[in-house]
Amino acid sequence: MGTSAEPSVSPTRTAMTTGAVIAALMLAVFATGLQIIGWLVFAGGIYYSMKRFRAETGGYISYFMALSTGIQTAFFASLILAFASYLTSTMEPALIDTALDAMEQQFKASSVPSGLAEMMMQQWRKILSPTVVGVITVFICSAMGCIVAIVCAFFIRNDQPPVIR
Repeated sequence: MGTSAEPSVSPTRTAMTTGAVIAALMLAVFATGLQIIGWLVFAGGIYYSMKRFRAETGGYISYFMALSTGIQTAFFASLILAFASYLTSTMEPALIDTALDAMEQQFKASSVPSGLAEMMMQQWRKILSPTVVGVITVFICSAMGCIVAIVCAFFIRNDQPPVIR
């Protein structure tokens, strides 16, 4: 009936704490306008989360456990980033207009036919809202995180349980 002084090792707990730190760091970096650095922080954080979980399990981690930890980390970070995106676009609606204007300029500079570009811009102007921005953030960050996790899990995995002598 005794309780253990040491909490159980959980990939979800590791993913949640690391995901929160990643999101906070990304928000700080994105505020400075250095998006590429923010994405490097994201990838590095996912790697760190897997490595941390491997250390918590005594150095043993399967590919799929590492992958699970990485995907969970990306998902938790994406939820926090989505909430921040939602709040920001709710408080500052001009940001959505700025993003749409930038998208329109990219269409004009590309080889997309003008009729198609105009039709796409009309659709985006109808549907883009703070809620949609949040949902898009979750999908983009989660997808990027899955790609990073697939690669990092290959390097983090250690299928050999520790030898006890």
